[in-house]
Amino acid sequence: RIDLAEEGAIFESLITRTTHGWLYDHIIGELAVVPGAGIGELIRAAGAAYFNSADVSVSTLILQSPLILGEDGQHIQVTINDNEGIHEVIVWSRETQEKIWKLHATAEVEGGSGTCPTPLDLAAIKVRCERQSDTDEVYQRFADLGLPYGPAFRGMQAIHTNENEVLASLKVLDEIRDVPRFGIHPVLLDSAFQAYLSVNRSDVLQLPFSIDSFVTYRNAPREVYAWVKGKKTGNNIITDVVVCDHDGNILTEVKGLHGRPTYPLTFLSGHSLASSIYKIRWDKTEENVPQINGSYLIIAHPGEVIAERVAVLLRDGGNACEVIDYTQLAMAPLVDNIVCCFGFSKGFAETNWGPLSHGLAVLRHLEQKNSGARLWWVTRGAVEFNGDIPCDIAQYGVWGAGRTLMHEYPHTHCTLIDIGQGGDATALAEAIIRDDAEREVVLTAKGRYVPRLVQATGIDSSPLLSLTGTVLISGGLGAIGLQIAHCLVKAGVPHLILTGRRGFETPGAVEAVLALEQRGAKVTVIAADIADPQEVGQLLGAVPHDLPLQGVVHAAGVLDDAILQDHDEERLAKIFSAKVQGAFNLDVQTRSLDLTFFVLFSSIAGTLGSAGQGGYAAANACLDAIASNRRKLGLAGQSLAWGLWTDDNSQALGVAASLNDAQHVRIEKNGLGVVKSSLGCRLFEAVAGSSESRLLLSPIDAERLRMNFKEEVPYLWKDLLKTTGNSVVRSSRSHHKVDLSSIAESARFNTIVEILRDEIMSVLSISETEVQVNRPLSELGLDSLMAVELRNALRKRTGKTLPATLAFDYPTITNMAVFIAEQFTGHDTELQSTRVEYVNSGMPQSVLFSQLNYPERPKMRVFFFPYAGGSADSALRLVKYFPDDVEVHALNYPGRGNIDVDKLRRDIISEITQYADKPYLIVGHSMGAMFAHDAVKSLSENKVLPPILLVVSGFPQPTRYVKMKEKLEKGGASNFIYDISSTISEQNLPQDLIEEFARDMKLGFGLPIDTRVIDVPIIAMAGIRDPLVSKEELDEWRAITSSEFSCYQLPGGHHYWFEEKNSSEFINRIVSAVQYIGL
Repeated sequence: RIDLAEEGAIFESLITRTTHGWLYDHIIGELAVVPGAGIGELIRAAGAAYFNSADVSVSTLILQSPLILGEDGQHIQVTINDNEGIHEVIVWSRETQEKIWKLHATAEVEGGSGTCPTPLDLAAIKVRCERQSDTDEVYQRFADLGLPYGPAFRGMQAIHTNENEVLASLKVLDEIRDVPRFGIHPVLLDSAFQAYLSVNRSDVLQLPFSIDSFVTYRNAPREVYAWVKGKKTGNNIITDVVVCDHDGNILTEVKGLHGRPTYPLTFLSGHSLASSIYKIRWDKTEENVPQINGSYLIIAHPGEVIAERVAVLLRDGGNACEVIDYTQLAMAPLVDNIVCCFGFSKGFAETNWGPLSHGLAVLRHLEQKNSGARLWWVTRGAVEFNGDIPCDIAQYGVWGAGRTLMHEYPHTHCTLIDIGQGGDATALAEAIIRDDAEREVVLTAKGRYVPRLVQATGIDSSPLLSLTGTVLISGGLGAIGLQIAHCLVKAGVPHLILTGRRGFETPGAVEAVLALEQRGAKVTVIAADIADPQEVGQLLGAVPHDLPLQGVVHAAGVLDDAILQDHDEERLAKIFSAKVQGAFNLDVQTRSLDLTFFVLFSSIAGTLGSAGQGGYAAANACLDAIASNRRKLGLAGQSLAWGLWTDDNSQALGVAASLNDAQHVRIEKNGLGVVKSSLGCRLFEAVAGSSESRLLLSPIDAERLRMNFKEEVPYLWKDLLKTTGNSVVRSSRSHHKVDLSSIAESARFNTIVEILRDEIMSVLSISETEVQVNRPLSELGLDSLMAVELRNALRKRTGKTLPATLAFDYPTITNMAVFIAEQFTGHDTELQSTRVEYVNSGMPQSVLFSQLNYPERPKMRVFFFPYAGGSADSALRLVKYFPDDVEVHALNYPGRGNIDVDKLRRDIISEITQYADKPYLIVGHSMGAMFAHDAVKSLSENKVLPPILLVVSGFPQPTRYVKMKEKLEKGGASNFIYDISSTISEQNLPQDLIEEFARDMKLGFGLPIDTRVIDVPIIAMAGIRDPLVSKEELDEWRAITSSEFSCYQLPGGHHYWFEEKNSSEFINRIVSAVQYIGL
């Protein structure tokens, strides 16, 4: 213990296998992790030492990130600070070889009441808990879910249950000698937490996330009972846990233990994976910077029409402008702005670095002339992030080099602009006369888009474990290639083909292959130059017929460092040969194969730029384009942009091995951590072959980046570092306590909203314009630590005790304001006028959902997804049958054109989230059932309070979607419509809706097929004569939910509820289910 000069103390200890060997039996996935129970006891013990009394209470404990135990030990630090009478606790740790402390948990401690609760009536509890569970089966199920407990943590001896409570007898192994040192031994407390999980039949693991309060009254002996009472709220479990001795005397009491659905990989991601997985998000923005006049030189190929048009527009605006081609650089005048136009003429690039060569020629000219001109690099079709149009691979290489140019020649203020293959001269002219700080801009018919680096979330599972054939690794005998080879063998891949220019002559190749074969894999080594199309063909011909090619990993590459202006043709050819030409050859020659994944290893240099690596950055950017183009062809394709690799002893691997110590230091100072091989393999296992076509994989130290950028934060990093413009913004408003009880109820809600806006601006370091009342705070970057900071600030401002999970349970300002307002009124707050007020003040109104009625005080909301070809108005006939206090919203399928399905899904969730402050249910008919089910899954994944009920009508469950799609494609839209409409006489779909119907169905079948179980009640209904879904197929929806399920057939065909009597019955069934739930 170290007492601080101010009020507070620091406690520190070391955990090793020698001192706490039993802790290493708490396994999640494959790693030893300190259990939440252990962290709780650690905080309690620190509090007892701080107050010099065993009578302490721990409250608002939040487990921020897993405390993973290093093999060489883990230093643990607990800090207690007195913040105006609130004793705040933080738990930190670091590995013995590391210097950086990581935060794992926060809580508060205070002196206890000194009063022991009344003993439990164990006899009565045993009578109620008459069902017994087999502990061996329970622990096997835990292992199957990713919790393979070692012997020390298999503490449950017997389990007795009823519907809502569990009584378990617990014991610490005799071999564990340190039981008297603890108030309650972590094995006992963790076993108590296991008790309720033992009867949770979900296929998704539940792990502790937070604890409302935790008190130990007496030291616990080696054998105890745990009595657990729990309830489920949506997908989450909340329990109260009481630990007592054999006489019922209460030893420890835990109230409000919140569990959350967790996948082991995702859980461990919070420690190392999620903080190392990023992607580029393209945001639509408006240009709001002033126009500047000056002189311009446009460099383009002869006869380029757009260049000439831009020149005319610039001159018309009062700017001097000349147009020359690249052969006339020697005669170029000195100007304020130089605009380089790449690839505007078809076929000009004989090589895939041709456009870049022209750009570098302009750069050399600028340096020779010592020109202070601003540089604009303009491409055409390099960045096609929407639609089916392929990217121009060679031009996207220009973007990679351009990002390096920004580092090496910052005085040029280089800006990259892509105008698409259509090209809009007016938009381009408008862009280059603005003093815009954005350095990357894409101009499309839909608007202006800019990139933002964001953390990638919700990544679907990798298909590695399902491979049964061959995986080819180019560069497979290199250091990183061999790491990936071991990763694939561990995943069960039976056959690997490893290629390299020297084959078995590569140093260490024989030993490496032997090590792989000893792990059970067959390994073939082939010497090949993948830059040669003929050799790639021979390579693919070596794949055995009984083990077909299922995956490709392209890990070959060459680094040749030099500043950009020193990149000549020879150097570019060397860099591009293996990296780009090799990738292109593999791409072209595998297009006819049904690959599970096609992964290109690129570098973060291609996305972020890296001084001295311009050619390498350009080549890696080309890989991004190749992967994107494969996706547009419906093929597997993924570019993984890695940071620098090292082995687990910090020895550089791959490209990193060629860097000197100074370069390594510079990279780490920039906030980009290294990828240790163990982390790299886990990242590869997590993301390879997933739905994201382009990811950046590297640890990022946000605080170090902020320090490095100082006041000049690049726009690319703006969202990740919580900045606005080029500097961090802090709220300047006062943060005094507000007496909300003295404010009239009619004005109180808006006052709370303003308090929330103020504190959120401060915690997230964002500007007032970025705070939207109905936008989930997680989208603004709120993490669990910020959530605690926000809760603490709001508690001081409002004077109310607020839950630690406030920001997660009430994810928007509106949701949060409703909850806080109810603490003063004790009843629901009326939101109708407030919502209108924010709409009128600039909040966007819904464009997807139409509100079909306007109850004065809605108690519940319904979101209706119509059939293909249908509109929101189709649900009007149903509205009158709902109770008067039910608000109904219906979806309008947007556009009927080439819709980005993923964006539509995100927009749907965003709009539902805005109205999730009331209980709501989701209804989908026909194709709408697909969207309704998908929405429920997405809401759960985004941690939004789920609906109380899902109603699916006239459509089978997801396992049958493929057959439905085949039926549509085989018979055509008109026959499909005829099949479903010929059975109903009162409603025939007009022929002019066939095209809209087909497009809507294509949209529906673009949704991911996901058959994972949801924890939401389902009602499945259909017409008796519905040709799309039989009674048996309707009943298959039962397998999709772990909650209640009901199945009904009503008279009629596919659109049975079009009939008046069925409309009434359709809604009555839904209302009855809601009443049964208790609302």
